[in-house]
Amino acid sequence: MQYLFSTENHIHLIDRLGNYVDKYPIKLRAKATAPLSLFDYNKDKNYRIVIPCSDNNVYLYDADGDIVKGWEFETTENVVRTEIMHYFISGDDYIAFHDDYKAYFINRKGESRHEFLTSFSFSNNRMYFDYSYSTPRFVTTDNHGVLRFFYPDGRQDSLKLEDYSENHFFALKDIDSDGRNDYVFLDNDKLQVFNRNEKMIFTYNLESDADFEPVFYSFPRNQIKIGIVCSSVNKIFLINSDGTLF
Repeated sequence: MQYLFSTENHIHLIDRLGNYVDKYPIKLRAKATAPLSLFDYNKDKNYRIVIPCSDNNVYLYDADGDIVKGWEFETTENVVRTEIMHYFISGDDYIAFHDDYKAYFINRKGESRHEFLTSFSFSNNRMYFDYSYSTPRFVTTDNHGVLRFFYPDGRQDSLKLEDYSENHFFALKDIDSDGRNDYVFLDNDKLQVFNRNEKMIFTYNLESDADFEPVFYSFPRNQIKIGIVCSSVNKIFLINSDGTLF
């Protein structure tokens, strides 16, 4: 077991005794603009490390820290500021991410499956894939908190639930354990969860603004709880799936 993480200028791989693995740290060719992602396409430990950088390149490394040959992705039009995600859909790989105005869906070689140049600005939230919807689709938010949907067949759609600030956090998670994903918004000092029917499951008002995206924990009996950090009051909150404080 090792610890893999990135900083602005390097990729680090450290063993459990605190020693660097051979060839690490790897110096990046430009400053990282988002966290690295680790992919194992075939679940055979043939790992790939992908990281977006300030030169608008998305770099792909193998586990030895070498650039992967055959990676054909060119460059993004703007900086990528969110974690890059990988999904396996109906036998096909989809590596999904966005920059400020454009959504990218590529295969494991970096070849484009779909690209969407939008008229809006994306938020700094990652791209999720909602398997639980009747027609599976990718989902993220724009900088006003409007839900933006992208379908593998090239269609787009949107849904506005409420107004949110540019700094809101968004996550897709089955909070009420009904088998369908819910929409989780954390904006300043307010946590809100909506179900698929656009009905609010709960709202929770925090004591101060949240600092980081919410973290989800699975408890016994299929219970989901939401962890939130509010550093200005030196508190960590754990919220039940019905909106009460644990």
